[in-house]
Amino acid sequence: MDKKRIFLWLGIVVNALAMILLTFYFMSLPWLAGDEKLLIWSTSAIKFANREIPDSKDFALINTSYDLQLIDRLDDFGFPVGQRAITDREKLKIVLDAITKAKHPPKYIICDIHFLDSTAFDAGLDSTLQKFDNLIISYHLNDFGEIEPPIFKNVNRGLSDYVIGSVFDGVYKYQLLHHDSLKLTPLKIFEDLNRVESETLGLL
Repeated sequence: MDKKRIFLWLGIVVNALAMILLTFYFMSLPWLAGDEKLLIWSTSAIKFANREIPDSKDFALINTSYDLQLIDRLDDFGFPVGQRAITDREKLKIVLDAITKAKHPPKYIICDIHFLDSTAFDAGLDSTLQKFDNLIISYHLNDFGEIEPPIFKNVNRGLSDYVIGSVFDGVYKYQLLHHDSLKLTPLKIFEDLNRVESETLGLL
């Protein structure tokens, strides 16, 4: 084999490794690059075609968006300037209290509600949330990338933000770690159910 062919194959191997590393790097970024759409769509299609579909009887989905209560909307100085609607926390407490008394309690509870504002019912709801060791609530980042922690400090929580494309594209990226430090809800649930602690490799 002559030197040109050796350098050619060496260049191919180096280029392939560089492309693989760059692919993982760009996939790890929180924003979406245009060329990623086809890669994400194609790999997702393969995964969905071969996925195991869980039995729907193993899940119970409770829509809380219709049970709302009005609270004061405050300005930057703490003065009420109107009202805003949030999930009715009194009714949510009733539902969770019923779950605590169930003969066959659920294996895990995902409470995808952002508890950002305070209400008169928070103390009662907090006491109910403390009864669960298999429950997680959501929190989010604001427009400046800062954490908006829920008012319930001693309840298991996970970051529930994701990257979307256009209105018609839907969700593209749902990372497991944000900035290598904040664990997203799916990762937290996996850790809780499997009694494991994930670690970052620090490669990217």
